Amino acid sequence: GGRDERKAISEELQQRGMSSVYVPDLNELRKFLPDSSSSSSSGEFNNITVDDLPRGVKWYMCDGHVERSGRCDEFKWATNPPCTGEVRSQKNYHNGWKDHMFIGRVFGVYLSELLIDAVDELLISTHSDTNIKSLTPPTPAISLEYYRHLRTLEEADQQFFYHSDA
Repeated sequence: GGRDERKAISEELQQRGMSSVYVPDLNELRKFLPDSSSSSSSGEFNNITVDDLPRGVKWYMCDGHVERSGRCDEFKWATNPPCTGEVRSQKNYHNGWKDHMFIGRVFGVYLSELLIDAVDELLISTHSDTNIKSLTPPTPAISLEYYRHLRTLEEADQQFFYHSDA
């Protein structure tokens, strides 16, 4: 299915009480990466040569495509090192290691942001300044009371999940 269908599925899962992450368009993020084939005739862009690029970025984007054309296709499966010997399932229709690394890092940044937001909420909820406390919904202090509150929420989520239509 298309992007709109994946977004609708993600929203439906969330309405049913299940976790879901929807990334609108990784291609928008890829635009920030250098295109190895669009360098000048001297092999430079922004005073950096292709050879100066980190291994995970070098020959990742070529002619606006990810690991698909020219030298990018040649280096799509260049996994030695760290992998030695035969690596199975390296087909042209599969993502290469650089694209998997890119996607993993995008999700890693996203999860890190969620963790930072959660820690910030916990810090604000335990801060004594009432002006800061009023910025967020009331949260129990970090204590046995808070643990019991979280367990109650978790049990409610489980019941919601077990009784959903999915």
